[in-house]
This record gives sequence, C-alpha cells and structure tokens, in this order.
Amino acid sequence: MYKLNMLLVFILAGCTTVSAIQPVETGVSRFDTALIYKGKESIVGINENNAQEYRIFHQGATGATPSSAIRSSAERRANEFCNKENKQMKAIRERTSVPPHMFGNWPRIEIIFICVEKSIDNDNFDDGKYKKLINLKQLLDQGVLSEQEFNKEKAKILGH
Repeated sequence: MYKLNMLLVFILAGCTTVSAIQPVETGVSRFDTALIYKGKESIVGINENNAQEYRIFHQGATGATPSSAIRSSAERRANEFCNKENKQMKAIRERTSVPPHMFGNWPRIEIIFICVEKSIDNDNFDDGKYKKLINLKQLLDQGVLSEQEFNKEKAKILGH
C-alpha cells in the first residue's frame, strides 16, 4: 500500500515541467536541445525598444495534458513576473510542440516575452489581439488545438 501511495504522489506531482524565467541571452531553448521534436516557432509581437527579452518554458507530463493548460500556465507566470515590476507581459515569439503528442513529444510551449509599461487604454482591436487570433487559428488548423481549446483561448484574447 505504501508503494502505491508513493507512486500516486509521484504521478500527481509530475503534471508539468516548468523552467525558471531567465533572460534569453543566458539560456538555451529546450526545443533546441530536443533530439527529434523541434516544434514550430511563431512571431507574435515586436520588441520595438530593444527591451530585455525573457524565456519561459512549460511542458506537460504526458500527451494527454491539454495544450491550452500549458499555454495558460506559462502566460500566467510571465504575467506575474512582469506585474512585480508594475508592467505587463508582451509576447514576442513562441515555440510550440506539433502533434501528435506521443512518444515523448508532449505538449510544450516556450514564450519569449518582454515587460512593457501598462497601457491606459486597452483597445479591443489592437494589432496584438489580431496577431494572437491569427496564430491561434493557425494552431487550430494544424490540429494543435481542439475546437473547444480554440474557443476558450479566443474568448481570453477578446476579453469575454
């Protein structure tokens, strides 16, 4: 019984792999060190002012971990990181795993982001939202996201 309980603890504790948030120039992408599954990179924003870029990486423990959960967790941590400086997170690039999510190719995401001043007026139709929606649609078309995950993430982007 003890061994069964310990196994359960290890399984539940290992739901995701997360990395420390670090400046881009001090670390290497975990996608670059992958033997086979290099992922797909998308540009989602522009670093107009050459601000310090940071890297965050999250990976599911199995192929059954929803991609949307991995993305949400990484974005939440990046936002918390920038909020400590009273700023907001702006994604610049991201790399995501490409299905099928099996044989070690678990859902994963790496977000390269900067911290920018919080904007006073957040217009619902800014370029950033359009770019995110376009990238989200690409993930749906590629089969990375299910229709349900797509709709959930779209609602987040649009603020619904």
